[in-house]
Amino acid sequence: MSTSNGSGQPARTRRRGKALEEAIFAAALEELAEEGFEGATMEGIAERAHTGKSSIYRRWQTKQELVLDALRQGLPRLGDPLPDTGSLRGDLLYLLTRMAGVLDAPPGRALRGMIVDGRHPALVSAIDERLIQPRIQLIVDVLRRAADRGEISAAAPVLLAGTAGPAMVVQEQLLRGRPLSEARIAEVIDHVVFPALGILPPGLGDAPRRYRAQ
Repeated sequence: MSTSNGSGQPARTRRRGKALEEAIFAAALEELAEEGFEGATMEGIAERAHTGKSSIYRRWQTKQELVLDALRQGLPRLGDPLPDTGSLRGDLLYLLTRMAGVLDAPPGRALRGMIVDGRHPALVSAIDERLIQPRIQLIVDVLRRAADRGEISAAAPVLLAGTAGPAMVVQEQLLRGRPLSEARIAEVIDHVVFPALGILPPGLGDAPRRYRAQ
């Protein structure tokens, strides 16, 4: 049975638990997109979520903690489980293309805005630790799996190579405001990531050359 308020309009259902949390996250992302981190307020987020500030402060003591949780919840996952296309190149193309798409989605655009803003180094450091590094780790895990199955040498610098691809994807979107195309991501893999692993780009050798430690 529905209820109504004094004006005769249906009363808004009081949300609790997960439903309220999801509404707060959505409101936080909207506030970030429109106001940026500096202009976003707990009051504005509460108003958008149709809840009281006390409901927010019971869960998050600071705006930074709320923003980080909202971004973590709102950013799509890259790979869970890890992709297995049958080749290292295919796996990397899948993950880096997904990463570019994530950064171009509304939560990703909010994240990019905070990085570019530069006025909150502690926030940027937390974003790197909680949001960016776990996604880079997926790339590293794919490279280590490739080493386990003999596609690359166990001595290949997987951390260096695993960081290079995401760095170029992020840089392109920060500087140009648009995601890398799949063709451009393929070039990054062939001419940046693979050479870092000691693999010749296509067309420069008869067969992939695996890295050998000096």
